[in-house]
Amino acid sequence: MAELETLINRYDRQELIQGWDQSKLTGCKAAIVGSDLMANFVATTAASLGFGSIEIFGKGRITKEHLSQYRHKEEHDYSEGFLYFEATEGDTKTSSIASIAKKMNSLVDIDGYCIDTTTKKNLDVMASPDIIFECTNDMASKIAVLEYAYERDIPVISLSASENTGKIGVYDPRKEFDDDQRRLYENLMFQEFDGQKQGPIVSQSISALAVDEARKYVMPIGNDEMLSDIVIHNLESSERFDDNHDIELKRSSLKDKTIIQIGAGALGNQTALGFILAGVGKLCIVDDDDIEETNLNRQLWFYDDVGKLKAEALCVKLARINPDVQLKPVLKRIGPDDEQAFAESDVDLIVETVDNNKTRALLNHFATKYKIPLMSGGTSPSSGQAMIYVPGKSACLDCQVNMDKMALDSYQPHSCIHAAEPSVITSNQVIGAFMLGETRTILDPASYGEPIHKVAKYVAGEDLRVKLLATEYTCSCHEDKEKVEGWMEKMGHLYKNEGGDKRWHRVNLVEGLRISSGV
Repeated sequence: MAELETLINRYDRQELIQGWDQSKLTGCKAAIVGSDLMANFVATTAASLGFGSIEIFGKGRITKEHLSQYRHKEEHDYSEGFLYFEATEGDTKTSSIASIAKKMNSLVDIDGYCIDTTTKKNLDVMASPDIIFECTNDMASKIAVLEYAYERDIPVISLSASENTGKIGVYDPRKEFDDDQRRLYENLMFQEFDGQKQGPIVSQSISALAVDEARKYVMPIGNDEMLSDIVIHNLESSERFDDNHDIELKRSSLKDKTIIQIGAGALGNQTALGFILAGVGKLCIVDDDDIEETNLNRQLWFYDDVGKLKAEALCVKLARINPDVQLKPVLKRIGPDDEQAFAESDVDLIVETVDNNKTRALLNHFATKYKIPLMSGGTSPSSGQAMIYVPGKSACLDCQVNMDKMALDSYQPHSCIHAAEPSVITSNQVIGAFMLGETRTILDPASYGEPIHKVAKYVAGEDLRVKLLATEYTCSCHEDKEKVEGWMEKMGHLYKNEGGDKRWHRVNLVEGLRISSGV
């Protein structure tokens, strides 16, 4: 009975999506080939979504270098994965990945097998899965897996990445194997990535796209179609989603940077993970919500924390992956009374991962008034967008999308009851990665290039899934004293009798930002 209740609650938010049939995912057997970073991401995402059976095949055992307690502060190389914080030296990488992914969703059968996937004979152990994710940067493995799948009419999601560029493509056996399909099939080898390390940001986005492509095959909704071309996330391109490499990037430490993240929900789980993988110096996470069973399908780090506070639980989990980052949970809901914290702090970046325009408008006001860069993200079950505001370099959120009007138009009295909204992990993971890529450009443009002056957009139903949308290039709102000083008079009524958990109304954000570490 308890497991049935968990099943109902856990998938509740994604089952609100019209046409969603969880039983099709639950009945699917997926194989993941690889044991490095992309395999880590695919395993956790597929488990969170509820693929019923997942088997991971790949080489390698855990060494001292994989374990966080042996890391050097300057190195933080997560190219082989980030799920090894409970592993011991000598464990197989695949079983270590499976162990954490199983905790993220106990309803999924998931196992790891240490095998060489570069020969077709070894792949017989897979026993004809329903779908295969080929996640390696190994040409021999890609060839073996694609041949194995071709002979058995099994779809393959092929994905690979370097430090700053990731690609994904699909072999769909339902399509006629004509010249176009043959060229696509050959391109799925991703020869240019052979032997390279996988970077965390592009691995995060491409892995989420991969899992949603698998979902489209197993459980299509409406007019869903699988990819018919290669999709790219390229941090070395000024256009981000093409194969040009017009930006020369230099790896740079972010250990002297301080980020304040508002929100520890679905999107916040993704961005916070990215920040600690990037080795930022200090991350302050602000949220006043408790964890509920219905959060678990997309808020992957709360797997054993139901009933606890999101900000605290997230900081505790992330500290196990990278103990060198100073993590501070602040248990409150942001409001006008928190202005002093932004006026007095040395915050390098505000990151907004909430789900309401009222908070976005307030944070845009603080960012404008105190000239602090702001990164904003939002998602729906099948789409999302990331927006960047760097005072003096790009336009504020109000100039980009008329955020103040959006906040006013969506305002409802606190007494109104809000219905549960559908949500899945994949769109949040894609947008989280988009935000992380731009974070580096904001914090260190000399090393990572300038941030985009466009909205980064993801739409699951469009041909290439990802694109940049033109918006206002820049604005001078940060210099408009009259507008800044008059903002609260125009908008202040939205924040009267603010909701949130009464336990934390007296929490002082100023003090929270001053504390060196809360974990």
